[in-house]
Amino acid sequence: MLLPPLQAGKAADLDGDADLDGVLFDGTDLSGVYADGASVVDCKLSACRLDEARLRRARMASCLLEDVSATALDMVDATWVDVVMRAGRLGAFVAHGADLMRVAFVGVRLDYVNLRGSTLTQVVDELQSWRA
Repeated sequence: MLLPPLQAGKAADLDGDADLDGVLFDGTDLSGVYADGASVVDCKLSACRLDEARLRRARMASCLLEDVSATALDMVDATWVDVVMRAGRLGAFVAHGADLMRVAFVGVRLDYVNLRGSTLTQVVDELQSWRA
C-alpha cells in the first residue's frame, strides 16, 4: 500500500471527531481513545496499542495498520475502505453494523469477532487464527 509522505501524530490527535489525513502513529499508545465519528485517511498505525479504544462511526480509508494490538477495539458502525491490517492481535474486534470494503487482515490474530449486521465486500482474511 502506497501512502503519501506522513507527518508524526500523537495520541491527542485522535480524539473526538478528529479529521486526520496523512498521519503516522508509530509506537503510540492510543489505549482508551474515544474518537467516535473520526475520519482517518491515508494514515499508518505501526506498533500501536489500542486497548479499549472506541471509534464508533469512524471512517478509515487508505490506511495501513501494522503490528497493532488491542484487548478490545470498538468499531461499531464504522466504515473501512482500502485498509490493510498486517500482524498484530485483537482480543475482541467489535464491529457490528460496520461496512468493510477492500480490507485485508494478514497475519492478524483475532480472538473474538462481532461482525453481526456488517457488510463485507472484498475482505481478505489471511489470519493467524480467528475464533468467533
